[in-house]
Amino acid sequence: MKKFLFYFFLLLSFRSFSQEVLKIDKEFDIQPSYTGVQGVEIFKVFVKVKNEKIGLEKAKKNVVQAILFQGISGSGSVAPFLTISELDESRKVFFEKFFEKKEYLKFVNIANDGTIGPGDFKRVGKMYRIGYLLKVEKAQLRRYLEENGIIRKLGL
Repeated sequence: MKKFLFYFFLLLSFRSFSQEVLKIDKEFDIQPSYTGVQGVEIFKVFVKVKNEKIGLEKAKKNVVQAILFQGISGSGSVAPFLTISELDESRKVFFEKFFEKKEYLKFVNIANDGTIGPGDFKRVGKMYRIGYLLKVEKAQLRRYLEENGIIRKLGL
């Protein structure tokens, strides 16, 4: 019986590791800032990084992942475009390439002149907590996903 339980839990652990689709970072905070023109949203994204040079790219990736898979409360992106559980094999491959080739950078830019406010840069132990004001072209991102067959068109 002990061997059975051991192999059963071992099988479950392998299965849970194999179901990890995308590496989604949990070390960030997003605050909706305001909505610009229709289809564009502005967010304040705080990331924790060891090297401040990679902070901006990580913030851009995190905000796109949040819009796609998690939703952002208090904004126009409360509901995600799709959830991790909805990803089949072809969608997994699409998103792996999407993030690997950094195609998400087409849909997110810095909303201000790139300056970081005095309260948006803190050293926490060996890490930095940096806040960026980012503009996300949400309508263009949705259209891109619809054209590639990843999500359904609205109203269909």
